[in-house]
Amino acid sequence: MGLDVLKKPVIILGGPNTATSSLVGVLNSHPQCLVLFETDIACLDPTKYAKRLLSAEPGFRSIIRHHADAADAYAALLAQTRRQGHDFVMTGDKLPYFSRAAFDKFRNFKIIYSVRNPAEWLAKVAEFFAATNDVRPLLVEYLSGLLSAKTAADCLIVPFDEFLADNPNVVSRMFAFCGLEPAPESFTWWQTVGNYADPYRSSQKWWLGHGSSLVAPTRNDTRVARLPHPAWAVVDAAFAQANSLVQGAVSPAECVRLTDSFDSALGAAPISITDLMKHETRRLGVRRRTFRKIRELVSSRFSKADQAGA
Repeated sequence: MGLDVLKKPVIILGGPNTATSSLVGVLNSHPQCLVLFETDIACLDPTKYAKRLLSAEPGFRSIIRHHADAADAYAALLAQTRRQGHDFVMTGDKLPYFSRAAFDKFRNFKIIYSVRNPAEWLAKVAEFFAATNDVRPLLVEYLSGLLSAKTAADCLIVPFDEFLADNPNVVSRMFAFCGLEPAPESFTWWQTVGNYADPYRSSQKWWLGHGSSLVAPTRNDTRVARLPHPAWAVVDAAFAQANSLVQGAVSPAECVRLTDSFDSALGAAPISITDLMKHETRRLGVRRRTFRKIRELVSSRFSKADQAGA
């Protein structure tokens, strides 16, 4: 395939627990897509996932360094893989970022931004961010991320609810956004996760820590019962306004103004997660399905190795 069909790099952004890992699985189901996992090769210090890749491809070290334009790093990666005989036409990364700074750093990428209902998202991540006693900063930054996605010129926003309820449509939209036809197996992308022939995708083994990407998207794993609190009126109004804004028609200055206005409207007093909601996260069923899938994956690989040895 000629160089004239090479695609602009793609970056998947979004807060933790918004299905970003699964979106990596979606794109990597295409044999010509190489989307890394939390690697950030435009940064000198390799992440744990970059180190896994380095163990398989030591020459990758020359690419992991500071680049004036982050897109240059991924162009170098694509060039390296093609010199090695791979047929990738698009590369990219997934990072758990949702700040304005991330959108600025990756301004020359095609951006896929995953967003979830803010109440559900808080229920999932408040403890992770050590913010259970005051969730205001998380809410402010989360709104800022959505507004930044609306500001970005080349950005596809993927709502978490749509990812669960209408996955085939999400898959189609993602590949259309990237300028590629989905592969036949892309609509059952979870069956392809971990089954990669190249060392780049297979060496990172990110799915072992993000097992929900190994199973078909089904039901929402979090239930939230909102408690009466004046902050909800502010949150609902701000996110409804952000969602209604026309993609690409929001200026960076307007993004900052709306974020600051939201921050001010939440007030100065801390708001704890228990002030806002009662919530339940169903993990056991997902874990059982995940462990079963991992066992099947490992068993399949041992079986293939035995057959090759025979």
